[in-house]
Amino acid sequence: MRTEREDADMEKREMRENQGMWGRNGFHCGRLAGRVRAGLVRLGMGASLLSLAVLLASCGSGSKGTDPQAEDSSGSVAVTSSGGGLHTSSSSGEAEPLSSGVVPGSSSGGMSTVSGSSGASSGGTQVRSSSSGGVVSSSSGAADCTWQCVDACEGTVIWSSFTTQSVCRSGEWVELSSSSVAKSSSSRGNMDNAFNKALSYGEFTDPRDGQKYRTIVIGYYQYEYFAENLNYGRQITGGTEQTDSTKYCYGDDPWYCENHYGGLYRWSVAMGFPRACDTVALGSGPSCPDTIALPTGYKEPQKYTQHQGICPDGWHVMNEGEWANILGGGASTVKSSAWQGSNTTGFTLLAGGIRFGDGSFDRIKTETYVWLPQEVSGYVGKKARLTEFSANNYDNTGAGGDKTISVSVRCVKDHAELF
Repeated sequence: MRTEREDADMEKREMRENQGMWGRNGFHCGRLAGRVRAGLVRLGMGASLLSLAVLLASCGSGSKGTDPQAEDSSGSVAVTSSGGGLHTSSSSGEAEPLSSGVVPGSSSGGMSTVSGSSGASSGGTQVRSSSSGGVVSSSSGAADCTWQCVDACEGTVIWSSFTTQSVCRSGEWVELSSSSVAKSSSSRGNMDNAFNKALSYGEFTDPRDGQKYRTIVIGYYQYEYFAENLNYGRQITGGTEQTDSTKYCYGDDPWYCENHYGGLYRWSVAMGFPRACDTVALGSGPSCPDTIALPTGYKEPQKYTQHQGICPDGWHVMNEGEWANILGGGASTVKSSAWQGSNTTGFTLLAGGIRFGDGSFDRIKTETYVWLPQEVSGYVGKKARLTEFSANNYDNTGAGGDKTISVSVRCVKDHAELF
């Protein structure tokens, strides 16, 4: 009986043979054949040969890039990177913008099972190219990034075998080195007590992707909040430019996205605006014609806008007034016990860190920032409001940062206006 390590070694040898036998365009079928032979060896030779025969018949020896049995692309690998930038908030209420400069920093990482991670800094060996037979699209017309490496899939990571992952870079699948995996082995903390077990949470399922979120009703006005950060979109690496329906996971590690820290988003993506709105003021021209609708009856209406942004239908990006509704007892009451808080409100805030414009990550487990649907007065072309929490301080009124950084998003259920 072979051990798992022997099976993995056998599979790698067979994959190399398959790649040489069928060529680059037939590599995917060869890879699947290797999986069948290695994965079913314990089921008996008869079952293994039968499955292999069925697979080879469906693939054909003359494959030109079509994938008759595209695999699940779940799985990712973290490649940690360092970076930084200092942020301080103003006691006068004016935002001191978050710097995009880089100072030494570090990030922790790990492996999990979701597509679209890493590739920011790891080296590797090219293992296959995109198909020469043309772009294969899904039923929606989008490129199939579960195996294709085309422009739309840049930065996506797939499992190219049971033990190996590859990242899409410039039209080539590049095998991630074992050292990249080794960097992700550090502890990321115990999440068993992240939520307040004494409270009763609701549950909301995002119809766009089936993602489930805990929700909690808090405060005098009884607004319903997400009790975890938004985690919507396909994961891309920190070095890849963000577009609609994509997200960054801290340190290119999907574990953070999957375990309540959620995705990290540029301001324009968080607000559902064109990318140009990260560098020019809202409504300033054809490249950024969008604006945020303001409610009536408020002295400072910009603090109470219910702007949907990237949140699901019926929900909106949390605004300054909704933060004020839950912070009466101080920062500890909204911070998770996994981040030295009492979490008596059940809001369960975690220190999700930040992704800077140069693709580096920093501040995990020490600070967190959450976008607000507001631009910074005097810097409307480049900076936006955010809430900022560190170990002992918070600012939900005067903090701001470059729109090109990527931070967290919280959603609140739409509700009646106060006036």
